[in-house]
Amino acid sequence: MTTPIKTGYHIKRRPKRTPAPLGLTHAEWRIVKLMAAGHTRSAQLAEVIVCAKRTVDHHIGQIYCKLDVSDVAGIVLCVLNDDNARRLCWPGLRIEKIVT
Repeated sequence: MTTPIKTGYHIKRRPKRTPAPLGLTHAEWRIVKLMAAGHTRSAQLAEVIVCAKRTVDHHIGQIYCKLDVSDVAGIVLCVLNDDNARRLCWPGLRIEKIVT
């Protein structure tokens, strides 16, 4: 299904986004990918994605709640345990089984 966009007399249709992994929003998923890449400080993340530190703090709080974790290591473990999320973060990484 597509969302209509009104432009002048015509209506253009744009495809809907595919959902982000782990039940996160696209903004939260972007922060998770940056955290998995080593950016752990809120100020550093805010600088990379060009938004306020407070916005990043809010997204991180939402990520902790949705993934039921309390630190960055827990977030990375959730990504490693989910096949789809792991492939998006680390495309070449192959893991047989992760013990939590």
